[in-house]
Order: sequence, then structure tokens, then C-alpha cells
Amino acid sequence: MADCSISIGRETRRFLLHLARRSIAAVAHAQPLPECHPEQAPPGCRIPCSCFVTILSDGELRGCTGSTHGTHPLYREVMTNAVKAAFHDPRFAPVVPEELDNLALEISVLTAPKRLGAMSPADLRNSIEAGTHGVTLECGSRRAVYLPQVWSHFEGSRDPHVAFLTSLSRKAGDRTGRLWTDANTRFETFEATTFGETELAGDGG
Repeated sequence: MADCSISIGRETRRFLLHLARRSIAAVAHAQPLPECHPEQAPPGCRIPCSCFVTILSDGELRGCTGSTHGTHPLYREVMTNAVKAAFHDPRFAPVVPEELDNLALEISVLTAPKRLGAMSPADLRNSIEAGTHGVTLECGSRRAVYLPQVWSHFEGSRDPHVAFLTSLSRKAGDRTGRLWTDANTRFETFEATTFGETELAGDGG
């Protein structure tokens, strides 16, 4: 998988956001997904790359789905994850047509993940950069991912790293929030280029 986030320019961002919205609208109206051939996509969208699509409604999370190991061209990953976020996120009811005008979309294009070796909790905290790194936690059948922007929820914590990793552990299904300290737990870190419709609208896009 390529690190394609560095090549996501303004026009490419506009293309991907428009494609994500068209995909969601098509499914909401029980229509076929929009056709998009490789030659129609900007060059940076044609290489395999991972991404997440986040849907907001009135500033609140309405859906978020993605993968840290994308295997398809970026534009295809965006289409797939947009539909999953809108209609298959188990935390929310499927999006209905009446909601479409009130939704705001964000796309996070990820760098290739870096697997961290076994280390102590203290060394783990030192290996993860708050505000920069997204983190995947995995232990047996339990798995959870936080994007880099999730760090903002823990800025006021006494120890943001502990708060972040505790919350990530609970997201993976560990009620104690201590899964991140388990010697059998493995981690990957990644970075992300995140952009949204609000951003483009705000600067004349």
C-alpha cells in the first residue's frame, strides 16, 4: 500500500468528497452507485491507499468507517467506506434521504501503518505522538482504531496518552480499559491527511 496522503491536493480533495457524497445519495435513493472509471480519477486517487470516511450531522458524529490496510484504488476505498459509514455503522440508524442536506463529510487518507514491537506501557506511550498518530489496537479477536483527530477529545486529561489508550481499549470491548497494558496486545500507528466539505466551503471551494 502506498503512502498517497502527501499527494492529496485541493482538486483531488474536492473530487473525493464529491464522489463520497454522490455514493451516499445514490444508495439513500435506492439508485446504483455512480460510475467512476480509473481514467476519470485524479492520478493520486488511482493507487491503493487506505482511508476513513466520517459523517457529521450538526457537528455530531453520524457514522465513521474505514480501513488501515486499503487494497483498492483510493477513489474506490472512498466510495466503499462512504456507503458503509452512512448505512452500515452499527452505532447509528442508516442515513435517510431527508438527512442528506444536513450532513457534512470528512475523509482521512492514511499513511501505511507502522507496527510497534513488544514494549512496556511506558515505552508505548513514548512511541505514540499525541495529535499526530492514529492507533490500531489488537488483542486476539478484539480490535479498535482511533484516528489522529480523536486526540482532541483528551486534551484536558491529566495524561492524554493514558486517557486515549484506555478509551481505545474500551472501544475494543475491554470494560476495564486496561487492554493496552496487556503484553499480548499489539499496536500499529499511522498518520492521516484529513479534509472535509466544511473546510473547502470555508475557503471558497
